[in-house]
Amino acid sequence: MSNAHLIETIMTKEVITVAADSAIEEALGKMTEGLISCLVVCQESTPIGIVTERDLTRVLKDQLAGGEIPDLVSQVMSSPVTMIDAHDNIELAVAAIRDKRIRHLVVVNSEGHIAGIVTQTDLLDAHARSLEERVATRSAELEQALKVSEDANQSKSEMFTTVMKTIEEISACLEQVAERCSNAGSSAKQTQQIAERASEEAAETARQAAEIVTASGAIEHVASRTRLLALNAKIEASRAGEFGRGFNVVANEVKQLSSEAMESSQEIDRVAGSIEKSMADATEAVDEIAKAAAIASDESTELVHAAREQKEALDALLKQLGSECSGTTDLF
Repeated sequence: MSNAHLIETIMTKEVITVAADSAIEEALGKMTEGLISCLVVCQESTPIGIVTERDLTRVLKDQLAGGEIPDLVSQVMSSPVTMIDAHDNIELAVAAIRDKRIRHLVVVNSEGHIAGIVTQTDLLDAHARSLEERVATRSAELEQALKVSEDANQSKSEMFTTVMKTIEEISACLEQVAERCSNAGSSAKQTQQIAERASEEAAETARQAAEIVTASGAIEHVASRTRLLALNAKIEASRAGEFGRGFNVVANEVKQLSSEAMESSQEIDRVAGSIEKSMADATEAVDEIAKAAAIASDESTELVHAAREQKEALDALLKQLGSECSGTTDLF
């Protein structure tokens, strides 16, 4: 257990005591001189009672009303006195003061001798400091989570750019295939080589699309953790009451951000799946082009037609992906 949470860290060690057989006037004089709200009544060093300003006020009221005036402290003290060990947790002191509805708690050491005193005000101050520390810790965790989310979004945007650039390169390669096939059958071998290169580019694009799916899964995990952290922050803010009101607003914003990040990740999954399928189709088509070029040059016209169709399909996909990428980037 951390020493910061022990009674001994917040108690007042200099306690003014009085004997049970002392006169009321002596007790009143000690409280007035020390500007304190209570005296601990001890027998040697062992607490046996407590005298508060309420007890003495009651005596003065009885005196004004003409009642019988007690002479000794033992006649007005509260006994038995509620005590707590100096090494106990602060939460135990809070519970004792709340349950017994008292404002002073006598602290004793392991031998049962008086070690200090804790007031309701001391406990409230300690509790407030504890809440401030917990809120500060949660704020640091949220700041780190936001940084991770921002880095993930940046990586996501860079992957989109890479995919679009690769598709543009494939489209350019297919244009070259169509042009060379239409020149002459003698260039069939060269056309075959270009087609093989285009097939490799398509396979590479499919691999990058798979990496996007993997990265998207990581983003979903970060968004889920951020959402959970925001929920914990809202709980801590609720416990903090008035101190946590502003922090609760931050927690809501973080929760909204994690939801948007998860939606963006799901959209990436859908687009990446479409890219993988299109690249598979493109690879198959380009392979067919290479085979046709190797068989006979008189099939050049059909190869040109096929290459043109594939280029148009890739151009359409590129246009669609550019539009969706722009819309997704707006969320960042």
